[in-house]
Amino acid sequence: RAMLIRPDSSLYACRDGTMLRVARAANGGMAIASVGERSFRLSRVDSPVEEKYSDGASTLYLDGSQALLTADSFVVAGPCLSTTPLPVVQPWQPQ
Repeated sequence: RAMLIRPDSSLYACRDGTMLRVARAANGGMAIASVGERSFRLSRVDSPVEEKYSDGASTLYLDGSQALLTADSFVVAGPCLSTTPLPVVQPWQPQ
């Protein structure tokens, strides 16, 4: 399976017209999600989706080129799609 390489900062266009900006730490351990004037500082947590960040009340889901941000069980931004293509690295296959 191909591995998606996310840049440190990504911009997502959401269905309702809002823009979601995600800035990730270089080690992938945390992310800051911003929508308008609101920002959420979130830590990476284990999840079956590609990447999930949460502080217990707010959660950011990143899966492929899609993103979703919730706060207190309500959708803040989403569904959203990356505004630029995300690079993909194919797994190494022995010859």
